[in-house]
Amino acid sequence: MNVDINTAIEDDFSIIESAEEVVIEHRIEDQISNNYYIEEYLSLFHSKDGIKTIRRTALQSGLRSCRFRSLCWRVFLESLPESSDECVVKIKEFRQKYEFICDKYNKDPRNVKPDVNEKMIEIKIINATDNPLSQDEASQWNQYFTDSELRSRITQDVIRTFPEIDFFQLPQIQTVMINILFHFARENPSIDYKQGMHELLAPLLFVIHCDHQTFLHAEEIGLIEDEIKVLMDPQYIEHDSYYLFCAVMERVEGWYDNQSIQTKSDTSLNKEPFSGSPETALFSVLGVKLKMINEQIVKRQDYELYNHLMSMEITPQIYGIRWMRLLFGREFQMQDLLVIWDAIFADGFALCDYIFAAMLLVIRKLLLVSDYAQCLYHLMRYPSVPDIHYIIHLALHIRDPLNYSEPVGYSSLVMPNITVDHSPTQQSNSNLRRSPSAKINGQSIVRPTTLTIQMTESSTRKLSSNESQKKKLEKRINELTHISSIDFPNDDESDDVMKHENYELKHKIEYCWTHMTTQLDVLQRVLAREQLTHEDEAMLALAELKKCRDVLKGTLKFSTNNH
Repeated sequence: MNVDINTAIEDDFSIIESAEEVVIEHRIEDQISNNYYIEEYLSLFHSKDGIKTIRRTALQSGLRSCRFRSLCWRVFLESLPESSDECVVKIKEFRQKYEFICDKYNKDPRNVKPDVNEKMIEIKIINATDNPLSQDEASQWNQYFTDSELRSRITQDVIRTFPEIDFFQLPQIQTVMINILFHFARENPSIDYKQGMHELLAPLLFVIHCDHQTFLHAEEIGLIEDEIKVLMDPQYIEHDSYYLFCAVMERVEGWYDNQSIQTKSDTSLNKEPFSGSPETALFSVLGVKLKMINEQIVKRQDYELYNHLMSMEITPQIYGIRWMRLLFGREFQMQDLLVIWDAIFADGFALCDYIFAAMLLVIRKLLLVSDYAQCLYHLMRYPSVPDIHYIIHLALHIRDPLNYSEPVGYSSLVMPNITVDHSPTQQSNSNLRRSPSAKINGQSIVRPTTLTIQMTESSTRKLSSNESQKKKLEKRINELTHISSIDFPNDDESDDVMKHENYELKHKIEYCWTHMTTQLDVLQRVLAREQLTHEDEAMLALAELKKCRDVLKGTLKFSTNNH
């Protein structure tokens, strides 16, 4: 009997303890569920699979809205360890080290005082040799003037970084960029500073800044753990950006080496024209890499395209050096570029070779029907690609077709960049640019291009239940589908300028009409299904329709950088 009583008491206590654990766990889960920021952090850096899950997410373009993108990048690049505890220790160490670097290279000779313990004779020697006119390499004054020249050279590039983005025009951001590039050059004299490095640093700094801003917002509205406070401390934006930049440069520094390497003749590589000796040829590290990409990837994937470019003597070095050194920074819009970098950092920089090939294959139709000048134009001003995910998945497929199937269901349409180049040779003719008298159904083209589709995210999410919103969307679709053929002036009756403009406008209308029809079909399918799970498709389709509207309206131009 006593045994039964004791057992019952023990069971009661176990039930009470279990209940307490459930209550505590439930409270923690409530806090987490009410704080999206902590929830995302735990899912990324405290999950079971850890870094594997994050890498897979990055390759699937899943970090586009990630609030810890910069941390993911640093883990990918092995700048920070995977363990969150070790990560906190390491980031503190990096920040202290950067403080030491700043103190080391930011010395003014006028404020340097000799050590009182030095012998007087040594002080006299120093004073005699170290003066503002000294040319001695060990002279502090000589180094001071050299550093000033370096900072001036860096500043000239930094102030021209992404001029269309206001963030990079802020004086404090430009100062941070100058400091980072200067300290990197001083710490790595063998590499020094090369033009283009500022365009590699800019997106890194932009991502870290965005993560810090998200942290500040989350700190205002909810709980923030101490671990996150250390990792995302906004006052260390320069420190964190420096080491992320160093991690990237560690992998691409060879691409910035302008010195040539001597190789023996190889039948698999074509020698540079006028290379001198027939037995040997001089190649830069990046030059050899581009040759290998062209002949071992592009040639095998599309011999017709390869032969077309080679027949016109358009070597990959002409356009590829910029593509690779800037990690395709001038070829895509900023948000698309960050998605490309997600994949490169997660998978490895060898993926750049296949992205390079995929970019050529995506615009193959444009290149095959183009002459020498037009091909160079498309390669130096890469066309607008509606779906950046297609390029990433195509690159993965080219590299590993067994594990990555050929991408389907993506829009592979491209539109040539027809932005007028405001160079001195073309500015004189800029006053001749005018819009042709294109009409739609006898009316001005302005009327249909001003159609707007104004649907908020909340109304889209209620697409299946809110019949009024559904009818409104169907009305907009019907209005858009009323666009018919366009009558252009007869080319025989137009001057050369008008002929050129007619050609550009026809191509623009054809592209927008095809792309708009595709997006309308997507919207109609979503309406037919009436399922909430397809709300993202509706939002993307609406965004693409607005893009077509803006192109036709003339408010959206496809610039060289596309960002």
